[in-house]
Amino acid sequence: MHALEKIRAFVVEAYGDEQARAAALGALDALSSNWQVVPKVATDEMDQAAFEAAGSPSDWYGFAEQWTAALAASPTP
Repeated sequence: MHALEKIRAFVVEAYGDEQARAAALGALDALSSNWQVVPKVATDEMDQAAFEAAGSPSDWYGFAEQWTAALAASPTP
């Protein structure tokens, strides 16, 4: 189960009031259509995908540092 699916399941269970539940699920739907949960540290699979997409090793070098910098500069929902 993905993180947003877990959050959705929690919201459905936690909110007994239908109006509050609908509002929370609406906000979650808006969030999930524009945002994606990603790890703070690039995984081995992400590192490999970046390497394959780079075209040359020199373009890939430093991906982990670039990932960290990109996350530090990213907006928050």
